Amino acid sequence: MQGSETLVRLCAAPLACWAVCAGLKRQLAGSPAPAPGAPTPTGLYAQLFCSLLAGAEPGLRTGSSAGQWRAFCSLAAEGLWLAAFTFAGDALERWRLEAPFIDGLLRLQILRRVSDCEHCVTFAHRSFQEFFGALFYVLWGAQGSLGGVPRHQEMRRWLNHAFADANPYWRQMVRFFFGLLGTDLARQLEEAVGCRMSPGVADEVLDWAEELERCGAVSGRFDFLWLFQCLHETQDENLARRVLNRLPVADLDIQGCEHLRVSSFCLKHCQKLRKLRLSVSHRVLEKKQTSGLGTPEMRVADFRMHQWEDICSVFCSGNLSELDLSNSKLSTASMMRLCLKLGNPRCRLQKLAWKSMAPVEGLRKLGLLLRGDRHLTHLDLSSNSLDAAVSRGVFRMLGHSACGLKYLWLESCGLSTEVCHQLFTELGRNSSLSFLSLADNDLSHVELKRLREPPGTATCALKELSLEKGNLSAAACEDLASLLTSTPHLTRLCLGLNPLGDEGVQLLCGSLTRPECVLQRLELWCCRLSTPSCRHLSDALLQSRSLTHLNLRRNSLGDGGVKLLSSALGRADCALQSLNLSHCSLTVAGCRELAHALKRNGHLKILDVGNNDIQDEGVKELCSVLKSPSCVLQTLGLEKCSLTAACCWPLSSVLGSSKSLENLNLLGNNLGPDGVSRLWMPLRKPTCKLRKLGLEKDLCSVVSAELEKLHEKGCFLRVKSQWDFNDPEERWWW
Repeated sequence: MQGSETLVRLCAAPLACWAVCAGLKRQLAGSPAPAPGAPTPTGLYAQLFCSLLAGAEPGLRTGSSAGQWRAFCSLAAEGLWLAAFTFAGDALERWRLEAPFIDGLLRLQILRRVSDCEHCVTFAHRSFQEFFGALFYVLWGAQGSLGGVPRHQEMRRWLNHAFADANPYWRQMVRFFFGLLGTDLARQLEEAVGCRMSPGVADEVLDWAEELERCGAVSGRFDFLWLFQCLHETQDENLARRVLNRLPVADLDIQGCEHLRVSSFCLKHCQKLRKLRLSVSHRVLEKKQTSGLGTPEMRVADFRMHQWEDICSVFCSGNLSELDLSNSKLSTASMMRLCLKLGNPRCRLQKLAWKSMAPVEGLRKLGLLLRGDRHLTHLDLSSNSLDAAVSRGVFRMLGHSACGLKYLWLESCGLSTEVCHQLFTELGRNSSLSFLSLADNDLSHVELKRLREPPGTATCALKELSLEKGNLSAAACEDLASLLTSTPHLTRLCLGLNPLGDEGVQLLCGSLTRPECVLQRLELWCCRLSTPSCRHLSDALLQSRSLTHLNLRRNSLGDGGVKLLSSALGRADCALQSLNLSHCSLTVAGCRELAHALKRNGHLKILDVGNNDIQDEGVKELCSVLKSPSCVLQTLGLEKCSLTAACCWPLSSVLGSSKSLENLNLLGNNLGPDGVSRLWMPLRKPTCKLRKLGLEKDLCSVVSAELEKLHEKGCFLRVKSQWDFNDPEERWWW
């Protein structure tokens, strides 16, 4: 019992506890030495009802009662569909349930009378109704419980509700349904109720699983762990293998022994799995220090370790390419087994996330095993405390000649100056790493110039570098400026959330103008910049031929700063394609400067001025140029700009004439239904180019019917209340 959290929860209700214990008693009578692991709830309920019927009057267990049992199960299933748990006399008559049959079920305490409803009955416990409702769907017959829909279509509907929609209402019935697919239980119940079981139900489940995969439903909210629990309920390894053989992804949080058991039962059959997120939230694999050899506690611990090995076996299937083990808390022994599987030659992982793992010492073993791994290209070790001893083994794999690692995350690792310098030394021997994130580490005393390619070393391949939230001040910008001209492939640099100040930006801009600098994207958000920084950036934009993306959000630039930037944007030879000025203290005057610049700019495709008090007048200034055929702007961010319905008239005009605008973010503005109705008028035209529109939730519902009509005509416009549906490349690259 203690090995099954489900049974413990069931036993919180006295009647369900009686059912479980009665089933256990009958099971133990038949097999005094139970197999390892807890019995299944379906098995115990089946034992209970078989036991009750064995001692019941002949009218409940002869062949003549088969029709009554089928009708009774139909009643249970229909009640679950209609959320009906009390059944009046007319419902019993409609299903032609005879009084002697109902009286027999009342005597067995499967049913009980309802005190305040004459001639009404209900199931003695809701789980009894769920059991017989599940039994209906494995009995022979094609008609559904609701009459019009075939049984297999009803089955698909509640399976989708339970798994794809994660609806808890159907959970217990679904568990019983899968449990009843087991051949032994089916045989026992056939004898008990005199009804034939349908031999094709398992094939119908397989068809449902294949259809889910084809339509892409096995993702997002899909409850993988619940599917595993239900397949474990069948106790049928062959059925589990057939259902899981094509499963491409899985997402599992192992929070107890039952989760460990069902994951062990199922994961070893997921041989086509390509992507797995697996988190062990509790120390379910620990051995108690007081346990001696041969004790029950030690046998249980050994059994769990075998289950863990079954789980880890999927890593060596040859198909798994992405594995996320973040936030797992393992024992020393289980960590060792895990590392050995990851180091197996049959393990072909390409992406491994190892964030916030315990014990952190496992990284030493991992570093040794992954040294020379040609397959691994992505490694995320963020949120682990990497001291000099632990990091040494990990970083040495970077210097191995066969290392193929391209992406490395070391965020929030408490990296010391010594550890960073050790990392830079190993990178000098590496020719594959193109992305490195050291975000959220104190880098204030780190000599960043050591990242430069030392003479006589391998060619530095680093292209993307994140030093976000690194406590870097203007003093560090001299090293960074040197890095920009000495690292031949560095195209992306994130310095967000660092107090660089205007002085630091001045140093950086000195390198941005150099021909050997190839930087394309620069993140300077929340760096304590003001108007003087814009003067330096403006000069850099005029001379740089590589810089195409600039993020300056959350800096107090003001209209004066925007005016300086606009002087560069207004030049035809300015190559900038994306500019983020959200939270930069802009007003209408700043928008006017941007509009003048856009008239002469043929490159800027993305402009975000959200979270600025530009109001309707600011939007009008921008719209005056957006209608121009020469304007190439594709994305405009206007989130939380104090806009009203008045701005929808000029925006509507732009949407009706623009040949380029595809994405418009208007979240957080009080546009009202009238404003949105005006905005919607040009969207009905097939010539409108808009594809993504951000509106407040209440306004999304206003246009939902119109949007459906557009989709029926083949329009691809998406309207959402969260600006989370940009193209992946337009989100920042980490």
